[in-house]
Amino acid sequence: APPPLPPVFLALANVSGDHGKIGTPVPAPSFAFLTSNHSAELQLGGIDRDAVLGPVFSVVSTEVHSYSIPIASITLGGIPILSLAKPVPGADLSIPGILDSGTTCICLPDSTRGGTLEFSPWQKFHDVVGQAPVAPLVIAIQGGPTIEIPYAVWKSGVNEVHGCVSKGCPEDRVVLGDWLFQSMAVVFGWAPGKRPTISIAKRNPAYRLKGFEDAHAGGWEPALSA
Repeated sequence: APPPLPPVFLALANVSGDHGKIGTPVPAPSFAFLTSNHSAELQLGGIDRDAVLGPVFSVVSTEVHSYSIPIASITLGGIPILSLAKPVPGADLSIPGILDSGTTCICLPDSTRGGTLEFSPWQKFHDVVGQAPVAPLVIAIQGGPTIEIPYAVWKSGVNEVHGCVSKGCPEDRVVLGDWLFQSMAVVFGWAPGKRPTISIAKRNPAYRLKGFEDAHAGGWEPALSA
């Protein structure tokens, strides 16, 4: 007999009927990814609404072939960590922030990006982190809301993971890694030939990441829309 299908393929094929009519594949080309210090959860075709708290904000990726959001600023306890230089006509009002769950914490440029930034964000973070107040790391999205990385998330990363805040980012962009996925509910939407959509909402602190034994629990909803 052939080996059983892995759980991910069973979910995509919807053989159980948990996600609608049996045999009808997961309806939306999207997925959500959530993590904690000890586990992670991949949700296919949408997100469990119980994982979300408050409103959802959607932004179109800055690029076709990656998931990237426009970052206008980063602050820590009111202290600027990433600050754009005084804008001139035609200048960018943001820099790309790549979403990458494989990055341990966060990657910050160690340069001014040719004068686009006032100072090196990586150096500024290391200059102030030892005296930083008990406050979230706040990332402002251009034209949108802010993302808050709670103190408990970024502080434990800095204390427990050597080199947690890295530099040498691809093309001197910001890379938002595991800190983002521990703090927010993130849904990635895909459309052939178009820039993908990224939907972001606050995580519900009461939501428990499911294990394999919970794979057929209810609560699935279609993908969050823009």
